[in-house]
Amino acid sequence: MQYLPNPEEQRWLVRYMRRLIENMGHEQFVLAPILEPSRKWFPEDWSGAIYDAHLITQRLLDYAGLKDLRAVIEGFIERDDLDTESGDASGYFSGIRDGVAYFGLKQATLTDPEIAAGTMAHEVAHAWRAFHRERLEHADQQEEVLTDITTVYLGFGVLTTNDTHRFRSEGTIREQRWSSSSYGYLPLQAMSYLLGLQLAARNRDEEISSIEKQLEPNQRRAVLETLESLEESDVLDLLALPPRESWGEPETEPRRIRLIEPDATTAIEIERPQENPQRNREQYVYRAERDTPRSMRPWKAAVPVFGALIGIIVLMRGVQGDMRAIVIVFVVAMIASLFMSQKSKTFVCSDKDCTHPLTMQDTVCPGCAGTIAANAEDALERNAASAEFVECEDCEPEMPCDRHAS
Repeated sequence: MQYLPNPEEQRWLVRYMRRLIENMGHEQFVLAPILEPSRKWFPEDWSGAIYDAHLITQRLLDYAGLKDLRAVIEGFIERDDLDTESGDASGYFSGIRDGVAYFGLKQATLTDPEIAAGTMAHEVAHAWRAFHRERLEHADQQEEVLTDITTVYLGFGVLTTNDTHRFRSEGTIREQRWSSSSYGYLPLQAMSYLLGLQLAARNRDEEISSIEKQLEPNQRRAVLETLESLEESDVLDLLALPPRESWGEPETEPRRIRLIEPDATTAIEIERPQENPQRNREQYVYRAERDTPRSMRPWKAAVPVFGALIGIIVLMRGVQGDMRAIVIVFVVAMIASLFMSQKSKTFVCSDKDCTHPLTMQDTVCPGCAGTIAANAEDALERNAASAEFVECEDCEPEMPCDRHAS
């Protein structure tokens, strides 16, 4: 894989970053913090809702110098006819009206807070360009590319560079799964080059080391190659930056940002289709066993602990004591431990989208209205769509293994 843009692309990227610095000043580029996808910069919990993305967006607006703008974010699943000033598949910015910036965020980005942060970093850069009248009129694709460049200028480069490509693997010893995702408009090499250019200009070893740990593997390699390629170049001259001694102190710690609690009018959650509570009517389901630990009362939980302590005390007194007492203590402690580890069996609906608790007296599932079959084999014989076999790991939903099929 080639990690650096070709020389012509490098000159183009430098030219546009230099123009942005000349138009808007060098302070944001060299002194503002480069935000990292970590708790240090984004301390809020993530539940995968538009509410959470709204809090991230407020932080991004503050770091972009737009803290007085209020944000409205609308979630969406698919929208092919976005009526926006600029939009893409994962998010959009639809303008600033009466001090409010309007955004949209696609449901798919909410599965990962880092992807959501990178997407909103791009959209906040759109808002920044509109606010400062840097936005190009009637040049959508070029405006998107320049917005990607702007994210690096603002200090959002790690978030957006990581979003250019992510590779993930997960699974077990029996099954492995891989996935990849890509967001943004400029390729990995271009965004990594811009981020490397910024790091080389700032020339702070501690910052480079910290950011290196936050980058995806390919992006990390590309940024490091960029830094190596720029060692012989005068980056300050390339970007028309003043001498470093005139810059002032960089911002290295998170700001104290006053977040406004989003509500239903500013964080518009995705409308999800209503589930049909009767979806399994005239279909067969069965009782699936689910082992759940028995609730542990404090006095029961204390039994094995005190038993073990007594045993230890007796042992410490030496074997000269009554050995029968030692045996009795440990037997009592073991029985108590076994008692506490017992599990009571409960039953739930076999429909994986229902899993409503069932009793042995139920004939119809209260959750999905499915008729409860006597057992899994009975459900299969009746072509129950949601039947699952749990007898052994070789059985599959609606396809029992040879042993159970017979």
